[in-house]
Amino acid sequence: MVPSASAKNITLDDLFLERLDAVTEKTLSDMKAFAHRESCSLDIVRRHVVQWHSKYLFASESALTQTDRRERIKSVLVSTSQTLEALHQAAGLHSFFLVVDPEDPSDNGFLGGTRLGREFWRGLRGGGESGTNAFKAKAMSVHSSTGLSESESLSASGPSGSKKVSAHQLKADVYAAFRMALRNTSGLRTADMKWTNHGNLKTSGVRMVGWPQDIPMRNPSTLSMAQNKLLKDSLELGTLRFERLDEPCDRIAIPSSISPMLGSRNGDLGDSVDLSWALAENVSVPPSIEDGANVHGSPLPRVFDHGPTPAHPSSSKPPDISSFEPTSLPTSSFMSSLGSDDLREGARPPGAGVESTYKKRRRDLNPDVGG
Repeated sequence: MVPSASAKNITLDDLFLERLDAVTEKTLSDMKAFAHRESCSLDIVRRHVVQWHSKYLFASESALTQTDRRERIKSVLVSTSQTLEALHQAAGLHSFFLVVDPEDPSDNGFLGGTRLGREFWRGLRGGGESGTNAFKAKAMSVHSSTGLSESESLSASGPSGSKKVSAHQLKADVYAAFRMALRNTSGLRTADMKWTNHGNLKTSGVRMVGWPQDIPMRNPSTLSMAQNKLLKDSLELGTLRFERLDEPCDRIAIPSSISPMLGSRNGDLGDSVDLSWALAENVSVPPSIEDGANVHGSPLPRVFDHGPTPAHPSSSKPPDISSFEPTSLPTSSFMSSLGSDDLREGARPPGAGVESTYKKRRRDLNPDVGG
């Protein structure tokens, strides 16, 4: 037998409600986890959720017409009254409640609750219809004054310099601003500002940067209004801020012992010298030229009568040339002929070009000796 369309709709509605119950249970579990994480009561979280949902139901007049709004309000009120009657049947409790709508002039109020409670209100002196009208008039006056105060606050919220802030309000703003900045930076919702000893902020994993030198480290309640205003403005501009202790450094400072080796400000050496050997962790010392032998192992003629042979620029320990005296070659001419060429060869592998330079110098000194 093929089920009718109405039966099929009922089946679909049952499945829909079952899925809706599953979503509701998941939402309730999320609310419990949130309450546990925030260390607050579940009832507080549920109350805020209900208030948010109530605003969605009743405050959004743009999405609902006046008729739809009345029907929804009446549906909720009737359901609440039935809940109170069920409570009376289950626990024997009596109750009544009166609801008026200050935004609807045609509203006569709604009286709900148990039968005994409703009869009590109707027979009460000053109650009944007159009490409902008096209650609605009171609600309308409060509603209009609230709307007026909100409009005044919105119109008064212009530039910050046009409104005067009391010293008490300024101190409260400073406390709140520092507390929020500290907790946002540290990630700890229980972190508290250490006004008299900023070094104790390390317990929260942060440090204070940019505290004005002319303001003592004291609570804002003991500071002047001008000092509190300076603290607040500095925190808003970012000159006074909190920084985490575990933040990585953006750049690595070059030690002062290495920085002179990178060249003078005028660029005397520039890129002509390869200093990668000085910055490496494990420096490998190239073989020095000793006893007239080059890097290839062949004997090299001596040019000097006295003193040691100059070592390669990349040697770990420069030779002592304090007592060096050339016999037949002036020092100035020798260094001028070797200086620029040999320095530029610093970027080559150790020992490259050394043999040809010494042979050339030997031929210049002894023309009879062949290369």
